[in-house]
Amino acid sequence: MITKIKAKVYAAKLRKRLAALKAERPKQLQEYKDGMAKWRKDMKKWVSEHGAKRVDGLKVEKESRSWRNDIRFNTGEFFSGAPMPPVWPDDKQIREIQALLRHLAITGQQTVQVSTADVASYLGEPGEAFEE
Repeated sequence: MITKIKAKVYAAKLRKRLAALKAERPKQLQEYKDGMAKWRKDMKKWVSEHGAKRVDGLKVEKESRSWRNDIRFNTGEFFSGAPMPPVWPDDKQIREIQALLRHLAITGQQTVQVSTADVASYLGEPGEAFEE
């Protein structure tokens, strides 16, 4: 469903949401940093436990037609079962809201047509987004 609303109201709600997302960002980055420190410790432990065994079990493949001494092994197989690193916190929504605010500022529209899907993705639930 598409609704027409005042651009100033929409921009104010977007700015409020952007401020909330930016306030959460340092916490997310700190959690990532702590997760990376833990992952490094876990990875060192995993390598010390499994590394020698994995190196002994490597299947070395030499290409007979190669002019270089290329010895290859499968890194995916070597690191299978290793701890997975943490995922970098996504800031896509922050960038999208900033781009939308720039667009609203450039166009200078009085009213904006907004779909309920956009409201839900940028501001949360559609019912609570435009309540004063």
